[in-house]
Amino acid sequence: MGIIHCVGSRDERTNRWCSRVCCMYSLKLAHLLKDHTGAQVYNFYIDMRTPGKGYEEFYNKLLEEGVLFIRGRVAEVTDWAIREEEKAGWSCGWRTR
Repeated sequence: MGIIHCVGSRDERTNRWCSRVCCMYSLKLAHLLKDHTGAQVYNFYIDMRTPGKGYEEFYNKLLEEGVLFIRGRVAEVTDWAIREEEKAGWSCGWRTR
């Protein structure tokens, strides 16, 4: 599962500002996905903003749980299968090929 941060923000052509709330909502979503489904969760981000009591500790907890963080801008999102088992369809049941 991939979570893309900063979509439409932090870009001179669209929105130059950062709301600072999206990071924590995305981190909470990553935690819930990992905890309830065991899915491999990737967070794609520009800068991680966790300004608040206990937020940095929560971020570190996610690192310990195995949630992955990749810094950079996402160039493209596709539904191309990488592994053979992905070609059969998504395991969540709401989309198959």
